[in-house]
Amino acid sequence: TPFVIVVIMMFPQETEMAVNYGIRENDLLYYLMFAIFIIPAKVMVDTLILHLMEMAHGMKVYDYMHYCKWRFRTRITRWLFDDPRFDSSVAESYQSINHL
Repeated sequence: TPFVIVVIMMFPQETEMAVNYGIRENDLLYYLMFAIFIIPAKVMVDTLILHLMEMAHGMKVYDYMHYCKWRFRTRITRWLFDDPRFDSSVAESYQSINHL
């Protein structure tokens, strides 16, 4: 969001966002400072939620993302739908979703 706020600040007449929502152009600086300030807290909360999901539901999201990265690097076809192999570690009902 800091990037979007900077764009709104740079092009106030073109975007008309501040005018449409009743925000003074001077107040956009406070929005920008808050958006930058909140980034570390957001990263920490997202990490906490990821770990809580892994513990509560038994989903190994982080490990699965590493596996997807490895699978992408070692693929045999350029387009994944052309690959005839399915991942046997994923439940059969989810294999078509996993194949995306």
